[in-house]
Amino acid sequence: MSETVLALVNSNLQRMESLGLNQEILTQSMLMGLSQYRSASKLEPLNAGGSKASFAIVQTLRQQLLGNGLGWKMLNQKGQCLTINPENQISIITTSGDKYTGLSDGQPCTKNGKGLETKNQVKKNIGQTLCLFEEGAIIDKEQQDIEYIESADDNQLWLLLYYFDFYKKEARFELSLPIGVKEVGNKGKVKVSQWSDRLTFPAISFDEDSIIAELPDFDDEIEFNISPKE
Repeated sequence: MSETVLALVNSNLQRMESLGLNQEILTQSMLMGLSQYRSASKLEPLNAGGSKASFAIVQTLRQQLLGNGLGWKMLNQKGQCLTINPENQISIITTSGDKYTGLSDGQPCTKNGKGLETKNQVKKNIGQTLCLFEEGAIIDKEQQDIEYIESADDNQLWLLLYYFDFYKKEARFELSLPIGVKEVGNKGKVKVSQWSDRLTFPAISFDEDSIIAELPDFDDEIEFNISPKE
């Protein structure tokens, strides 16, 4: 790993900690997701486990962040489920990845194709600095040779990728900054496939999914902003 890349990773890890977004919170979210995935009954639809896991990860992540007093909010808009920190210009989307998720070798991509909104947000990332966690993170768009893209918010998008590996009996996850996509199929869908920075974390053994710590109380009133999915 080059000194430049290492400095970027270290800077992002430090910034993540300052916002209360640490390994423990992400691990707890994954444990809850894994537990829900494995709770799916054979009588349920085939995609029940994946849906339950996705919902649980997002809920648990928000439950831990929204009450920490560091500016985290939730935004359900344009068919996306975002956890955002407007002051620090960060948006997080949780999504499943492929078998390379959480591994230092190889380049992961999202498991499923994404729509125009995700594509636009990744394009917008390119018009911002690749090091979000330094002063003056957002570059003036007039100084960039890139078309301004309208999307759900103006924050820099990070993906919380996860993968349940049934061969190795472990769940892997990473928090990564996307900067590129590849077209899939003929309906305009894309998979996020290029990254400027990947923060990977220790894998979780399937045997650990019953060890879920008590979560903090979440008493904030929740307001949903719902719009039709594109």
